[in-house]
Amino acid sequence: MLKLKRIVKSYKETGALNEHLGVFGFVDGHTFITKAGDLGMVLQVEGVDYECLDSREIDNLTKRLESALKLFDPKFRIYQYLFKKNSPPVTQTPVADEVVKAAIENRLQYFAAKAQELYTVTIYYVIVYEGFRYQSSFVDAARKLATAPMLAWQELKGFFSGEKSRSYSSSERSRRRSGSCGSVLRISSFSLMTS
Repeated sequence: MLKLKRIVKSYKETGALNEHLGVFGFVDGHTFITKAGDLGMVLQVEGVDYECLDSREIDNLTKRLESALKLFDPKFRIYQYLFKKNSPPVTQTPVADEVVKAAIENRLQYFAAKAQELYTVTIYYVIVYEGFRYQSSFVDAARKLATAPMLAWQELKGFFSGEKSRSYSSSERSRRRSGSCGSVLRISSFSLMTS
């Protein structure tokens, strides 16, 4: 028997993105680094209009998304965020033909009358890689006191505080940048390709 408590559990455990990961800074224009040392990126995905598809096409798209998500190993965390926007603006492209132009204007008037019932859904995936967290030992931080005292002091403070934040040297940031840009992810209609 399906229990309501089990269904509601996932809903209660969800929350805002900043509750799950604290953004420390940005590595480049597409990649961010968290306070725990994880790398992540946000991808916007175009959804499909499921109402116009038959069950075979929906099943095919579902399997494509599932196979794309299986590319990520357990070191990745994938968060999905849906944003619903009410009364979206309906755009119009200029057309030269008068008959088509009249039909489009008639359709725009119809949408304007139903504007309160219309909405758009935008899908975002936040992909976080936890594979190479910055691990600094107390001895390593103490050794840095002579060469990089500010960084060493911040790391030593981190060992005695309850927070998970860490400080990153420029060499560590460049190592992460070179390691993270080895493959670029492109999303095209639920197919994930690496290049």
